[in-house]
Amino acid sequence: MMKVIDVIIPVYRRQEFIECIKSLQQAAYLIKNIIICSDDIRSLRSQLDEFNSRIPIKYLKESFSQFNKSVLVNSGIMQSKAEYILCSDADIIWNLETIESLLKNVMNKEKIAYIHQVFETQPQTEALTYKRYTYNIKQTKNNFTLNILQDQNQENFRPGYGLIMASRHNMLKFGGLKLFSGWGWEDVDVLIRGKILGLKTVAVGSVLHISHLRPSYEDLKIKRNQNIIQSLREIKVGKVFGPLSHNYNLNCPLNINIWIPPELTDHQDLGNIYA
Repeated sequence: MMKVIDVIIPVYRRQEFIECIKSLQQAAYLIKNIIICSDDIRSLRSQLDEFNSRIPIKYLKESFSQFNKSVLVNSGIMQSKAEYILCSDADIIWNLETIESLLKNVMNKEKIAYIHQVFETQPQTEALTYKRYTYNIKQTKNNFTLNILQDQNQENFRPGYGLIMASRHNMLKFGGLKLFSGWGWEDVDVLIRGKILGLKTVAVGSVLHISHLRPSYEDLKIKRNQNIIQSLREIKVGKVFGPLSHNYNLNCPLNINIWIPPELTDHQDLGNIYA
């Protein structure tokens, strides 16, 4: 089979990215390029000097004062030349079976695939206690109902919404990732917008996450919650295209009801606009 996948890895102060790249070597027969997006390319390149990758590695420098995952991933999408794109975090250990399963699914041009389950190298990691939200979306004729829900299985099960594979055509169709603050919810937002635009989402396979401490889960929670609200406000008015689409400034008329947990509205001054 021809090499048809470009892997985009945004990297910010994560030494684990080398292990991620090593794990991708088992799928070398499928992967055309690994695209590393970072503000510190010189350091990353020097760390990889002694590693003989069977997959060509491209480096894409983006300068920023504060890490923004969407900016890095979108830059990678624009640089990509392969038919399919896999978005990876820098601290993920991949396996061949999962990559092959993702590709098999997205070769159906109407699908976006994401990782069904993420396991931890340290099962007792604090990451599994971090309150997460999930979603469901239903369509009846021309009406959508979008529910944002607290994930009830978070201590035992974690999906990899941000570990996405899709055709480059579809990535550009929905315009890449929205430009939220830092990171958090930009991945779920992609899946929701893809669904609204007529694509199917499918959960496939499993990967291993290299467990590590985060500086402040409270700060992450605040930014994530703000991003949820921004995402829903834009979807409510029909702003469903990301910045890579020529339709970015187009508001599509949508009949959509959005329901969110009360704790997300307490400090957001949203009133009942989603009820």
